[in-house]
Amino acid sequence: QAMLDALSELGHTEFSERQIAAVMDVGDDPREQLTAAMNALVTMTCEYPRLTRIVNGEVRNLSPAAFERDQSARLQSARILRDVLDRGRRTGAFSNPDDDAITVVFWSLGVGLAGWFPYAYGVTAEDLCVSYADIALRIVGAVPETPAVRRTGSGAGKRGG
Repeated sequence: QAMLDALSELGHTEFSERQIAAVMDVGDDPREQLTAAMNALVTMTCEYPRLTRIVNGEVRNLSPAAFERDQSARLQSARILRDVLDRGRRTGAFSNPDDDAITVVFWSLGVGLAGWFPYAYGVTAEDLCVSYADIALRIVGAVPETPAVRRTGSGAGKRGG
């Protein structure tokens, strides 16, 4: 129990620090903030896929105190992302209609990534950062300023909109 609680706290703390730093380091542009947030999510997930699976798959097995920390960390992370989405909509950069649903979609993409990334052939974490940021911008109704370029894999070449 203690080990599971500690792993959950470690995973949330590490991701929180990365997410906050990523969003704060890029300035006020919501496109850049969303890109940075997705890069933090993908990088953390690819570096620690097992920890990501444990943190997200063992929530119901946490102690009551660890469960409260887990929920608090999830709310903080969602709040940061919702603030970016709201700012993007208010400035006209995004046309997203439902920040809560979009937040769940983004986190689900990260959790799903943890299940297959270590075994994926021909794709790197860097490739996924570019692709996930591109996908995220499209989900919120923003067109990336420059098309993503796939560096490796079977679909080499530029992708455009």
